[in-house]
Amino acid sequence: MVEELSKYKIASFDVFDTSVTRITADPKGVFQIVGENIGRTIEDIPGELANNFLDIRVAAERKARKQHSSEDISIYQIYNLIGQKYSLQEGTVKSLIQAEIEEETKSIRVVKATYQMIDQLRAAGCNIIFISDMYLPVEVLKRILEHHGLFKGGDRLYLSNEHGLSKKTGNLYREVIAAESCAPSEIVHVGDNYRSDHLMAGRSVKIQSRYTRICHLTRYETILKKSSRCEFDISSQLLAGASRLARLEVNDDLNVRERALHGIGANVLAPILVLFINWLLNKASINGLKRLYFLSRDGEVMLEVAKRLARLKDCNIELKYLYVSRQALLAPSFVEFNEMEIGWVTQKDPVLSIDLVAKRLSVEPRELYDSLIASGYPAIDPNQDLNDKQIIDLRIILFESKSVRELVFSKISLLRKHVLGYLKQEGLLDAGAWAVVDCGWNGRLQHAIQNILSRGGWDGETKGYYFGLLDKYNLEGNKEGFLFSPGNTAYSVWCRPFTFIVEMLTSAKHGVVQSYALNTAGKYQPVLSENTNTGSFTDDITALRFGVEDFLGKIAECRFDFNETESREKAFKILKELYLSPSTEEASALGGMVFSHDQTDQYKYLFAPPMNLKDVFRYARNFLNNKKYAQTFWLHGSRVQSKIIPRTILSLFGFLYYVLNSVYVKYKYLD
Repeated sequence: MVEELSKYKIASFDVFDTSVTRITADPKGVFQIVGENIGRTIEDIPGELANNFLDIRVAAERKARKQHSSEDISIYQIYNLIGQKYSLQEGTVKSLIQAEIEEETKSIRVVKATYQMIDQLRAAGCNIIFISDMYLPVEVLKRILEHHGLFKGGDRLYLSNEHGLSKKTGNLYREVIAAESCAPSEIVHVGDNYRSDHLMAGRSVKIQSRYTRICHLTRYETILKKSSRCEFDISSQLLAGASRLARLEVNDDLNVRERALHGIGANVLAPILVLFINWLLNKASINGLKRLYFLSRDGEVMLEVAKRLARLKDCNIELKYLYVSRQALLAPSFVEFNEMEIGWVTQKDPVLSIDLVAKRLSVEPRELYDSLIASGYPAIDPNQDLNDKQIIDLRIILFESKSVRELVFSKISLLRKHVLGYLKQEGLLDAGAWAVVDCGWNGRLQHAIQNILSRGGWDGETKGYYFGLLDKYNLEGNKEGFLFSPGNTAYSVWCRPFTFIVEMLTSAKHGVVQSYALNTAGKYQPVLSENTNTGSFTDDITALRFGVEDFLGKIAECRFDFNETESREKAFKILKELYLSPSTEEASALGGMVFSHDQTDQYKYLFAPPMNLKDVFRYARNFLNNKKYAQTFWLHGSRVQSKIIPRTILSLFGFLYYVLNSVYVKYKYLD
């Protein structure tokens, strides 16, 4: 756009939500903050005015506009009406005006993209002017623009309340043309108000205009600003404002795909994690916990959020990252081959082979294969994807074969020793209450840690906090879920559909923890699988994390006083919006990342690729089993990328999945 605009002699910019924006989602958010402050900072303020300042301030501006014949009004005219209504002293009125100006000035943040555009246009020789319909004094607005590096020597500012003319009538544009002694064709105007900045610029004086919506709230930011507590909640305003500011920080050197991921990080991942971690830290503090262990790999980004939030909340709980995985812990935690243990060993995600079972059990594939054959299992290719009958036969032998059990337990004995050594080294056997933190979904790693520590002589009980918990039949132990759990069923119909997308969003860059080994210094360190993720995947995760980091850099002014119900409601609505209705850019960016649900990380698929008719028919054939995940882990992400016929069919499958999942939840989750 810069190259196109540089052809004009004068580049004109709107101010609010084009050149600068606020830390609150709406301008009224500033009024709310002023109302909170004036009661304790200004003497002789009537209680009614302090308690209802937002409504009174808005009503006074509306009345002032009706009373005055000029096209715009000033802040002085607004506060004169408030002073008259409440019989305020002149000094008190001035103090109120100054309070709003100070808060407005504090709330302003520069729009990075506009700043860069203005800088480049100025370097290209364009004259820069600013045109704004605004009640603030011209010297205040000029000072704000100068402070943020937007207004330089030679620039000019045209303000509606100074001239008594506005953009929405077109008359302020006429005033600008006369003052600049130029033809309309020599000016281009950039602004965010479709009527005032776009239509009227062209209709009134034939000025070329460029409409920008960059500062308009996204659908996620709109969700964040709404509150079930009250009609206008300042905490929600600030949270939504932080999300917008983070989104606007996107780097120019990111490509289209990475920009979409940055937006997901700023608008989706960061807000839901902040809401979750805020809940977590409150719970941990109430329960007197000394340490929180964030389990790899989902916990990597959670820990970064927790560190930032803990500093803001002045929370002194120790926060640590624990390198664990199903691959590293589940086999060493074996006590017996029971239904639960056999379940995860033989789970198809979406494929299962003898080789994969061996890796899950930390046994050499050839050894397990020979032992199975000796126990009566039919000879097959160890890498063959097992069918249902072969899986049933495998489960029977694992339950009944003594030689297979002895092989497995002989291998896991040493593994358990190393795991216990690592957990002890990380302080899990030290004094002081602690808990583990993870996305979810059944708490198997917590069970594994409990079993391993117990066999090492520990007689305590592990505690776990999760973004969500699924099956109540796996809930032995002390566990709490944030968004959903058997004890909190408000969003239970959606809990299973959300699991994959949350796991994808919280992906880490490092490989899966395979085991533990002593280094030369005598310290246990995790043995990670070779990270087979491509450079593209790493770039994608980096872009996603940039969005999170930018959000964390904008939350200093936020207030974290949301109750559990509202925190869950916001997180749920944001996830539901992304899950059901992603933009094409979001679906393509997130859906193009690779994902593995298997604990060995051996089988990887695109998370949600577009589908053709052949893919759709293959998906339909496997709709009732896990093989469908070889086609997509995110049905709606694939849907919006596909052509019309596959998209229509996938929409029907989306509805069918919702119905079947609702039935499943009703009879298994809520009974």
